[in-house]
Amino acid sequence: MEEALFKNTSRISEQELTKYQLKMLKKTIILFATVVILISVAVGLPLIFFVNEFVGGAIIVLGALGGAVLLPYLLKDSVKKQNAQILGDRKYLNTYEFFQDKMTIINSATDNFSSSEYKEIARADIDIKNIYKLMVDPIYIFIYLDSRQSLFLDKRGMTKGTAGELVEFIQGKGVKIVDKTKK
Repeated sequence: MEEALFKNTSRISEQELTKYQLKMLKKTIILFATVVILISVAVGLPLIFFVNEFVGGAIIVLGALGGAVLLPYLLKDSVKKQNAQILGDRKYLNTYEFFQDKMTIINSATDNFSSSEYKEIARADIDIKNIYKLMVDPIYIFIYLDSRQSLFLDKRGMTKGTAGELVEFIQGKGVKIVDKTKK
């Protein structure tokens, strides 16, 4: 059997998954907040000039608070609760093994939160040439399978090879790399 060139084990906890999803939802949250604020201004300005200054001003202020504070908070809280429900009382690990032409992902979980014995629950092979792009930030490497779906691996979980060598290896296969480590 072929030996892996690179190997990574990344823990998937509620906090890690929430951080990842919020990072991916950042543009969407900003877009929704902007739309709510713009709608409140569009409704409030005519009210200021034609109906009542107080009512129009209140609508603009409430829309700005709702769009800038309440909406992002509610979206973040919703993601957090959903992840807690999905993961339940188990701990999860993803093990990524990189070979010459493919990547194997092994998902493992414990029976309960207090257990430390992980059992394999799923396995998938992906051709490296089918990776859409790689995005690298200071802590994670995001492996995009298409423009909207990605996996994440924690650079600190490298058990064979380094994260930098892995990125160079995948870049050598013709995969686009987006480097966000300097931002």
